[in-house]
Parts: sequence; structure tokens; C-alpha cells
Amino acid sequence: MCSPAPLKEIALLPRSAWRTVELDVPTRKYRTPRVFEQSTRIEGQTFRQLFIQDLGHDEPTILLTNDRRTSVAALITRYARRMLIENALSDAVRFFHMNALSSAVGLKVDFDMALLVIAGGLYRLLARQMRGYADGYDPNLARVRSESCPLP
Repeated sequence: MCSPAPLKEIALLPRSAWRTVELDVPTRKYRTPRVFEQSTRIEGQTFRQLFIQDLGHDEPTILLTNDRRTSVAALITRYARRMLIENALSDAVRFFHMNALSSAVGLKVDFDMALLVIAGGLYRLLARQMRGYADGYDPNLARVRSESCPLP
């Protein structure tokens, strides 16, 4: 969720300020986002800031990076891949209730997270073999399940 200031700045940009970028990902539904690029200073450092629309989200995406050489399309693609990984970990945390972990020993929590990733991978392999489960995660179903089956 963006704060109001950047959203206002994005809304005030003229249509001519945006350029369309084609993403080289054939399976992607939203392959031609509109992008506005500018430099911004934060805490004395200069960053490359991208405002991205038409990625399939209700609100624009704001991408802040210190990478000045990588193309805009490559940055957006890398961002999308990272989000897939973060979403998969988030799904696993909800599915296996990993948010209930607590330990005074950091190694135990790290080991539990490693087991979580392995269990998630095995679960996905099993789901591929089962008809109707290959597409993965339904957030509405998980929300209902977590609300109806809270942890003790």
C-alpha cells in the first residue's frame, strides 16, 4: 500500500510522461506495463525510481533501486520473480502455520524454515500429480481455513 504523496505524484503525471515497456515473458498476462523513471534522493543517496502501471495490480508499483545499468524491462522481470518467491514463502507460512514458531535458539527457527521450504516443495510435487491441484494456491480458501481453524 502506497502512501498518499507518491500516489498523488503518479496521478499528476501527464500521459506523455509514461513509456510502454515490453516484458520478454511469454506466459505473463500483463506484458506491456507503462513506466515512468526518475532519480530521487533519500538520506543523501541517489536512487533510480520507477513508477509502474498496468502490471495487473489496482495501485501502481513503485520500484526503488540503486542499479543504474539494468534495463527497465529486466528490473521489472526480476521484481516479478522475487515477488513469486516471496508469495510462495508467504503461502507456505500460512499453510504450515510457520508464524507460530518461536525459539530462543535462532538455529532451530532457521532449521524449521528450511524444513518448511522442503515440505512446500514436496507438497507442490504431490499437487502436480493430483487433478485440479496443479495450479497452486487459492488465497480465499486459505483465508477461510485460517479463520475457521485458528491456532490454539
